[in-house]
Amino acid sequence: MDDIMKFISDYWLIIVIVISLFGSGSWFVTLQGKELRRKFEALGELKGKTKQEIIAAVGSPSAISGAADGKTLCQWMKTGFHIGLIFDGEVCEGISHMADVSEV
Repeated sequence: MDDIMKFISDYWLIIVIVISLFGSGSWFVTLQGKELRRKFEALGELKGKTKQEIIAAVGSPSAISGAADGKTLCQWMKTGFHIGLIFDGEVCEGISHMADVSEV
């Protein structure tokens, strides 16, 4: 315990600076979600784009499942960001759902 207290007393300023710069570390946890959101934003309007265009820009979906009327739901998920797109064949019909907590 004395070693820990000595370390803290010797390096308290550095510890304070590191904590103030990085906070609780949540910014790092959601970094991949922020990057995924930026990639989707760069694509602009998603409706009408092909599945391959979207995959080429943002990477493969995390999950693919069937949807009503023979359509497909593709979902991309990273900590802090989740988006689901509905496809009719290979063409995107739009966003099914989206959750963005990467900036919270």
